[in-house]
Amino acid sequence: MGLFGPFLRGIAKHGIVESNGVDFVMFQMTGSAKRWWKDHVRTKPASSPPHTWDQFSQLFMEKFIPFTLRDEYLKKFERLQQGSMTVTQYETRFVDLARHSVILFSMERERVRRFINGLTFSIRLRMAKHIGDDISFQRAEEIARRIEMLSGQDRWWHLRRGLVIFVVAVVPRLEVGVHLVEALLPV
Repeated sequence: MGLFGPFLRGIAKHGIVESNGVDFVMFQMTGSAKRWWKDHVRTKPASSPPHTWDQFSQLFMEKFIPFTLRDEYLKKFERLQQGSMTVTQYETRFVDLARHSVILFSMERERVRRFINGLTFSIRLRMAKHIGDDISFQRAEEIARRIEMLSGQDRWWHLRRGLVIFVVAVVPRLEVGVHLVEALLPV
């Protein structure tokens, strides 16, 4: 379903993609893609039901995205870890690679599980107490960003506290030291 981007993901929540997604994309197709789809529909028996979104996505990928490229994206996706990226950078990369892996994410739960497993250990550990079995991808991302933001504030406070202790210990009698300490203390 991620083949045609965030717009279709947004309208999927209302069942619009399953009922009208194929027609919507067909309307926007041009050139060889449009000819291919018309030929495909023409060769289909008249009594057969219309294609579902998943069927269309699979057919489209098989026709226009070479297996080697899909396999390459899948391998990159499977190796994806947050590492030194921020949660926002990781999420952007995750979504970019996941959109090439339609089959991998037929279920939202699997998408969320894979996203969380790729986060750094410290964020995953803190997330464990905030998430349940049925959490949305957006909610998981929000929690991860909040944890990252709070841990960044913790690091800044420890850095500031360490600097204050250093300044007080090293230059306790200097007027500059007092002003520096005052400037570093939280308001």
